[in-house]
Amino acid sequence: MRKILPFIFPLMALLIVLFLLYRWYGLRTNRQGRINTDDSRIQVEELNSSATPGARISPRPGIADMKSIELQPEASPSAQIFAQAQGSIRYEITGDEVYMNVFADLPSLTTGDYQVWWQANNTLVKAFTLVAEKGGHMGAMTFDLGRLPVEVIVSYEVKDDDVLEQTVLKARFEKP
Repeated sequence: MRKILPFIFPLMALLIVLFLLYRWYGLRTNRQGRINTDDSRIQVEELNSSATPGARISPRPGIADMKSIELQPEASPSAQIFAQAQGSIRYEITGDEVYMNVFADLPSLTTGDYQVWWQANNTLVKAFTLVAEKGGHMGAMTFDLGRLPVEVIVSYEVKDDDVLEQTVLKARFEKP
């Protein structure tokens, strides 16, 4: 018995390791690429426009699609760093108010800010400063529908004052 006793513990450990390897291998091969069709609670349906006539599948359920206006780059010889600038205005009209988002793909700045201005009836007003986010520079505002048509201007500003310094993007926003 004393000759067999030193081999019992390592043999038990080896059996446990082999059992765990067998179980791991079995669970791994059963899961890969197979769908359990025995469960009666699972129901697979195809959702496309032909299956639901008249319905539109939206990537963002619950959010209405907003109308869009493209911002045009301002052509000036001093704006070579802004040559690739692009952006859009997305808006929604509810009642007598216009909710407007400005999205712009602009170069990163070390000094200064990008500001949005709007001009209506020959009056230029600073609206807001664009904030740099992961998707580009963004900002939003709400104004009365009666102020349309409005010219929206995105500018590069070194000083935060009420003077328009360098126009980067521009668009005319009219009543739909």
